[in-house]
Amino acid sequence: MAKPSSALSSARGSAWRRRFGQRLRAARHRAGLSQEELAAPDLTKGFVSLLESGRSYPSVETLLAFAGRMRTSVGALLFDGDDLRIETAGNLLHLAWTADYDARAADILHLVTAAELVAPDLPADLRVQAELVRARVAMATGQLDEAARCADEAIARAEHQQLLGPLGTALTVRGGVHERRGEYGPAAAVLERAIEVMRRAKTLESEDGVRALLSLGVARWRMGDLDASEAAHRQALAIATRLDLPRLRGRALNNLGLLAWNRGEIGRASCRERV
Repeated sequence: MAKPSSALSSARGSAWRRRFGQRLRAARHRAGLSQEELAAPDLTKGFVSLLESGRSYPSVETLLAFAGRMRTSVGALLFDGDDLRIETAGNLLHLAWTADYDARAADILHLVTAAELVAPDLPADLRVQAELVRARVAMATGQLDEAARCADEAIARAEHQQLLGPLGTALTVRGGVHERRGEYGPAAAVLERAIEVMRRAKTLESEDGVRALLSLGVARWRMGDLDASEAAHRQALAIATRLDLPRLRGRALNNLGLLAWNRGEIGRASCRERV
């Protein structure tokens, strides 16, 4: 089962489709072709229109066919100079975001620096991601003040640019900082806001969403609200199962088992441990 992209990167695909559509239309005009002529003989004018309006992705076969019909290169259709720089920076930040923070903190920061060197004019969503990578590295190395500063910077930027998906992720990281400090009340408040923002952005069904729910479950547990903790963990488990995220699913199951044990429900805890 394919896994959805992070909330931080979902907006990138939409922006890329729009820019691809603009390049396709410009190339078609330069070649003197109508949409029908570009589509013939195996595609339709409607499909070309979808591509040019940024509402669909081209396949590799379609790209090759279009490049031949318009006597241009696949690279010219896929990227212009600015797009290539931004795409490269985005890939570097994606590598940083998904790396092992406990084992490779220094390498991860090098990736962020490289991304900013490749594209000093990083778009707002990628700047949010860069700050959040720094926040996560700071958390992994015990620098909680620095982690809080970076997360707050990411939140402010996401709010200013009205980037709901990245804002939800930034709030999740900030809630994690509170949790690491043992500030469970503030952690729960920030994480509940993160989850609400993700619902509005339709990004709760994602790895970031599962992490927010798990963190909220832990915060509520530490506050003594076991019912709210169980509800958050059950929702995290359901999403992690649907998205085939085994490590996060395991965390949810483990915590649900511990919750049952804490309540004296030994049978329920044992059943969860065997799942």
